[in-house]
Amino acid sequence: MALSSTAGRCLQQLQQRPGDRGALAHLYYLPLAAAEKRLALDALAELAGLGRLEQSLSAAQRQRALSSPAITPMLLALLALWASELEQEGLDAALRRCLWERTVPAERLLPEAPATAEPASAGPGLLIIGAPKSGTTSLAAYLARHREVWMHPIKELHFFDQRWPLGASWYRQRFPRFEEGLGMLCAEATPSYLLDGAVPARVQRTLGRVKLIALLREPLERAHSWLRHMRQFTPLPRSDAALLREEAEALAGGSGAAHPPVRALEGSLYGRHLQAWRRCFGEDTLLLLRFEDLRDQPEAVMDRVVHFLQLPADAAEPPRFPVYNPSSTPAEPLPIDLARELRAGVLAEALDLWASL
Repeated sequence: MALSSTAGRCLQQLQQRPGDRGALAHLYYLPLAAAEKRLALDALAELAGLGRLEQSLSAAQRQRALSSPAITPMLLALLALWASELEQEGLDAALRRCLWERTVPAERLLPEAPATAEPASAGPGLLIIGAPKSGTTSLAAYLARHREVWMHPIKELHFFDQRWPLGASWYRQRFPRFEEGLGMLCAEATPSYLLDGAVPARVQRTLGRVKLIALLREPLERAHSWLRHMRQFTPLPRSDAALLREEAEALAGGSGAAHPPVRALEGSLYGRHLQAWRRCFGEDTLLLLRFEDLRDQPEAVMDRVVHFLQLPADAAEPPRFPVYNPSSTPAEPLPIDLARELRAGVLAEALDLWASL
């Protein structure tokens, strides 16, 4: 079996730019079968200079994983995730240990446990739960710079929606274990969590009282951005305007989107999606922010986030706020009358909620 042309292109990009986050993210999101995932794991390890990976890491492989600038935390996390999904537990554990040692101060990290008795961490204390196309990549990147935060290098772990059958122990093992009293706030960002009604109860059962952050974007702008995002990966049958009008009619009639993977307007119905989160967690552990404020006043928004998380002010470096994961597809203009109709109709409640923040 050969790698798909898309996976091959990602690996070519990584050969030219080792550790490129965009290419690694694209590889991660590809729906690879187990055999193709094995090929991709081997190819990625070769590109990184690790050679062929067996059931664990040799001393030389471990040393390279800990020291090579071409082997980034995201690459280590992706290799570990694939090893886990291919049921190579020893390799998964070895790669995760290298990831911890690359990203956690040595004095804070719990010593390596015997392979036969690897305790799990407590898991994350913060989830960035949404909304898709609302600045979650930037927020996660800004938070990851804080000295007291450990953000999982892979954005969108999808445990509580897509990987739930793997179990809570598997999830907790994705996060480092700390010496008592020297822990960091562990976090992950999966924006689709906001949209799945089963996720809040699963989070509560697994993590207890975890902190939650949701970024909300002007509802129609978010829906339109989602369609542009979808067109990068999936041929859509009609224009943006036609798809939005069709979905609005379906939602007004009490049914879902005619093309379920699209869910453009449905993803912007914030009040509906937040109900289950509020039932499970109340208001004091949930921080709602506006995408537009993060874009226009990032330092002020991050001050709010740091205060909400009860973190110390982090003045280790001057604040920098580049935009991460911007849309690369030109916007298809929407008719003014359609935009007005959607904002006054199916999106009216969401628009009020967003405007009140």
